[in-house]
Amino acid sequence: MEDLTRLKGAVGQKFDGIIGNDLLKNYLTVVDISARKILLYPFGTKLNLNRYTPVQFNFNNGIQIPQFPLSIKLENGEKLTGNSLFDSGAGISLMISSPF
Repeated sequence: MEDLTRLKGAVGQKFDGIIGNDLLKNYLTVVDISARKILLYPFGTKLNLNRYTPVQFNFNNGIQIPQFPLSIKLENGEKLTGNSLFDSGAGISLMISSPF
């Protein structure tokens, strides 16, 4: 287990750890935003996804971070579409860049 105390100042708040590839590669992962939970299940588990929208992702350009298409609708009605990286260990909530 890695000592993460060096990240405490960068994050600016208390945290218990980073959920990243070392853990997620071993489980089916459900991110339940409404319940504010990340659920982990053994591969092969039959999941009831009626309340969820599965998001297909891939690894492109040699980047070992899950990447998926994302659309954002602004308050003025403008819609922006591009690829997003799901970097659960980044220490931030959401970071978007070009074309956004």
